[in-house]
Amino acid sequence: MSVRLAGTLISGALLGKLLGFLREIEMARLIGASIVSDSFRGALTAVLLPVAPIQSDSVPSVLIPLHRDWEARGEAPARSMALAVLVMLVGVVVAIIISLLAAPWVGALVGHFDAQAQELTVEFVRIMSLALPASTMSSVVSSIEIALGRSRIAAARASIQNVGMMMGIAIMAWAGQPLAIAWGFAISFNVVAVYGVMTLAREGAITLRGVRRAMLAEVGVVFWRRFRPLLGIPVAEQGNILIERMLGSGIAVGAVASLDYARTLTETAFFLVSQPLGYVVLTRASGRQHDLRGEVERISTRLLALGLPLSVFMMLFAADIVTVVFARGAFGAEAIHLTANAMTGIAAGLWATMLGWVLVRLLNATGRHGMAAIVVISAYGANALFNALVVPRLGIMGLGFGEALRGVVLLGGTAVALGLVLPVLICILRAVAITVPLGLAGWLVLRLIDDPFRQLLCAVPVFGIVTAVWLIILLPDQRQMLTARMRRPLRLVPRG
Repeated sequence: MSVRLAGTLISGALLGKLLGFLREIEMARLIGASIVSDSFRGALTAVLLPVAPIQSDSVPSVLIPLHRDWEARGEAPARSMALAVLVMLVGVVVAIIISLLAAPWVGALVGHFDAQAQELTVEFVRIMSLALPASTMSSVVSSIEIALGRSRIAAARASIQNVGMMMGIAIMAWAGQPLAIAWGFAISFNVVAVYGVMTLAREGAITLRGVRRAMLAEVGVVFWRRFRPLLGIPVAEQGNILIERMLGSGIAVGAVASLDYARTLTETAFFLVSQPLGYVVLTRASGRQHDLRGEVERISTRLLALGLPLSVFMMLFAADIVTVVFARGAFGAEAIHLTANAMTGIAAGLWATMLGWVLVRLLNATGRHGMAAIVVISAYGANALFNALVVPRLGIMGLGFGEALRGVVLLGGTAVALGLVLPVLICILRAVAITVPLGLAGWLVLRLIDDPFRQLLCAVPVFGIVTAVWLIILLPDQRQMLTARMRRPLRLVPRG
């Protein structure tokens, strides 16, 4: 089940990420790093921040084992539906409050925006708040399906949302109305919720039969008791985002949007590798975690051998990547500069973030939710403190390095919590052995070739092939399988 689940999650993440790239490329071409793009990003934070705890990765951490308990008692369909209805009602209340208090909320969040940008942000917020009930409900139903060993809703969620926003962008380009993007956002979230509920209801995984007010209260209390130790994680995450938006809105016009454009590029590895692998770790029963050191070494070897070269590649070629992907239409030189600086900073810690999040899920899988919360909150705290001290001096690159520091603290904290600092350090040193010569090769490419497209055309195969070979060398099982296939005799003529 774990392999199939991981494959579905990775496939869904790959499709969602591809559509996300297309969405960001279209947004960059049509509105660049402008007042409209900043207003949309600010509205996105204003709408999603209050419900972030319900939509965070902490929800599957609690709901997957909780669903297992309900299943053992034969009560999973009704109680799962009760929880979905309960969080949807929370979403309704939050949506009403946000819509009524949109102007002061936006003023507190992005106070450095000028009057025009703040007014547009308020209009975005009032439309996008219509997505909140559906968004909170879809978070629960997708977690329920993952607990059942399937991931159609989670896999389709990002794709549907990106298609909805791309339709909104297309309407904006045709009609010249920026609010079309907000309507695409709101409608797509509601489509995901309807699809998720109908899919699970048709298969009997959720049902309204037997759901009463008493069950709503009981399910809410049980979920809250298990979720409470992890509540600090989404609170710390959103608090850090709040500080980022406040600081970013004062750097320059387009800085908030540029940070998100950079994340579109750097987060690919997380969504394609770390998040699916983390969910697979969560679905394993605690009894299977008999060889913790061996599992950490296997995970660390693979992720670091991939993540460290990727981080160095993105740092070296940040400006080239941004130019090739985004530099067209309204995305001008200033937007390239801001986005490349943000990307350089974030990429410096991408390798640590990739591994750190998986090891946090390993802590969750072994039942150490409190320790996982302490590690994650400490990482976000370090990020926020760094931003407050450094961003006024370094600007948007400081925001990027703050995110990199968060990844390093996250990895270090999980290694300490698991009592496996030395094995993780050894895996890092192994990955450094191949990353250093790759970094030198990348530096030579930058010195010898001027054109961004040709630089990437030369560097991508070098980094890709060398990393793949290094992974084969490091992994005995893969090396033995490859060797066996190469030694297998070719039987051109069947034996008679």
